[in-house]
Amino acid sequence: RMEGQGKADAVKLSMPASSPLRLEDCAWIGFDLDHTLIRYSLDNITTLEYNVFVRFLVEYKGYPARLAKVPIDLHFCKRGLVVDKGRGNILKLDAESRISVGYHGSRRMNASEIKEAYGDDPLPFNGTTVEDLWAITTYFEAPVVWLFAVLVDMDDKGEFGQSALSTPDYKRHLLAIHEGIIFNYTRWGQGWFFPELINNTSKYIFKHDKVRKWLEQLRAAGKKLFLITNSFPEYLNLLMSYSYGPKWQSLFDFIVAAARKPSFFTDENPYYEFEYVSENPADAAKVSTEPASTVSLNKMYFMGNAHALLKTIRHHLPQSKQQQQPSEVEPEHADASALAQLLKESGQHIVYFGDHLHSDVTVPKNHWNWHTVAIVEEIEDLESELGKSFPSHEQYYDGQTHINAAHPSTNVYWGSYFYADMPSVTSSAPPSSSVNNTTHTTHTTDTHTTGQPVPPPRYTYWGNMLSTAPAYVPCLSRLAEHPLDHPLATASHSITHSHSHSHSHSHSH
Repeated sequence: RMEGQGKADAVKLSMPASSPLRLEDCAWIGFDLDHTLIRYSLDNITTLEYNVFVRFLVEYKGYPARLAKVPIDLHFCKRGLVVDKGRGNILKLDAESRISVGYHGSRRMNASEIKEAYGDDPLPFNGTTVEDLWAITTYFEAPVVWLFAVLVDMDDKGEFGQSALSTPDYKRHLLAIHEGIIFNYTRWGQGWFFPELINNTSKYIFKHDKVRKWLEQLRAAGKKLFLITNSFPEYLNLLMSYSYGPKWQSLFDFIVAAARKPSFFTDENPYYEFEYVSENPADAAKVSTEPASTVSLNKMYFMGNAHALLKTIRHHLPQSKQQQQPSEVEPEHADASALAQLLKESGQHIVYFGDHLHSDVTVPKNHWNWHTVAIVEEIEDLESELGKSFPSHEQYYDGQTHINAAHPSTNVYWGSYFYADMPSVTSSAPPSSSVNNTTHTTHTTDTHTTGQPVPPPRYTYWGNMLSTAPAYVPCLSRLAEHPLDHPLATASHSITHSHSHSHSHSHSH
């Protein structure tokens, strides 16, 4: 259970109280790229993604030109939702995978409609996309929510030429959108997404001078830093060159692009060396056609696997640590679990920061016993909601403002990323208020005004996962403000604590 604290208590992450983790105790510190080392202007990047998907549908899939005139509703675009491909519905699930909020297209479903469509049982959802359910787990997928809603509305009105008596085929819209994702995201320079990022980088991402200085401090303290991202080498170079400067590679001892997480942590994918052949970050990288026979530090790799990385880490143990290793263990021939245990017993703690709760947080923790820290930008929404005296947004992003419409905690469509229940649409009540799906009436009791206990929050699927997560912070800038010996022991902000105290603060939105 994480306790909410103010600024004076500094950066606190959720870790077992019996063994608080400090970065000074971690020999190897790893990072994801998107929404971790790189911080996006969410409104701008979400609008760009929506526009390139719409353009693809109109120009390549024959959708009516009118679609291009439908503006994006940023408030409707939210991660943490589930798209029912066949029924044309968009759903918000609680911790038990039961529906708390549902929309058919852009129309809010009432409780009876939800029950008629889905019954009383939980959905067969485990956090990942399955045949009939698309899990919107990343910000890159968030514009799909609004675009699909628009297409469902148009389909229901017969705007695609089908008979009014026929059953709409909503799945075909998602198949077309998926083609647009492949067209725009899977080949460097293709489509309209990458060229726009190249031409207007400053519109979409922030500079991170403060975090760069923090990374330099980590290296000066003898830490080994590594970067593992699913992004292309070229996209990695473009973003890091803008945010951290042209010599950004010198910040890391090991770099992996196109890592294919979570497969990177579970499979034995080969490594391929790559290099940048030009000082222009938009130019293509040169990737070796032959798998690397050995994996070494101070190189950059395409694809790869965690097992080989851990073997490399083992070779760089301090001599004193190597002497402490049990003689009966032969690391060269040890299986994966034995290798992970050996490194742990040698004091080579590894921590990895990332924004994807499955690929970056859960999988490396479960497979390799790494410490993991989730980067959860929505925590800032809760802080804004509570009026806590945390550092300003300007301090987070080196003087650049970061105000977004896309992901407010008081979102009138979806409410909070953390809580399943909805706030009142007609009031400024916080998202932790318990609301009936059909009436939008708040039913909150408050110890601060009534003396009655505040009911425990009903978490969303993702809020429940975060309530037990090893650690989380909204941005790496938070850590840059504190020394390495600072104990990462409790939460910088508790989603549990915020629920019980949010009613004592006034809100003006």
